[in-house]
Amino acid sequence: MNLYEQCDAVKTKDDLMIFIQVLRNDLQTNNDEWENITLEHYLESIEAWITDTTSLPNEPNWKSLAQIMYAGKVYE
Repeated sequence: MNLYEQCDAVKTKDDLMIFIQVLRNDLQTNNDEWENITLEHYLESIEAWITDTTSLPNEPNWKSLAQIMYAGKVYE
């Protein structure tokens, strides 16, 4: 299962904890695939994605938190 698929599969708090571990490991092993490797750029990307996206539910859930964290990796 790739990182995006794992993000999409998050349903519970435990799933999110595992996803965060996988995301952190991905940064350590594949940081050349990340658009935002500093905390400052990562947080800016999350902010921009939340501002621009229409796919988040009004009531956050575990999956939406994972989506936000994943977006920080790739959103420019």
